[in-house]
Amino acid sequence: MSASDALRLTLLFIYSTLLIQCAYTQDYSIQSRVIESETRAPIPYASVYTLKDRRGTITDLDGNFELTEVFDNDTIVFYFAGFQKKKLIAGSIGPTVKLEPLEQLLDDVIVLADESIPYKLISNTRKKCAP
Repeated sequence: MSASDALRLTLLFIYSTLLIQCAYTQDYSIQSRVIESETRAPIPYASVYTLKDRRGTITDLDGNFELTEVFDNDTIVFYFAGFQKKKLIAGSIGPTVKLEPLEQLLDDVIVLADESIPYKLISNTRKKCAP
């Protein structure tokens, strides 16, 4: 094998390796919709971001979002208050993402009247303005 044949094979190997690597980590955009798992209602203003660099967006009123410049092996996080945080691989995200509601029991809530400074000011003003 001549030196030029060896060089060609080396360059072909390097090119093939780079091509495979680029194909594996191809970036694209994700378009999907975030909904409640039980009612299937859209979740507006849910956070959608990449775990690695925290780039993201929020869903619109219909639960739709688009996340651009995402690699197919990136981990995408979906979060909204009152729901369990969900992590999915970008390449596996379908047309809808379902979030599960958090089920937490709250302790009893006790509401007490307070005569704070704003309360006293408002009360005194009402007394002065009363006919």
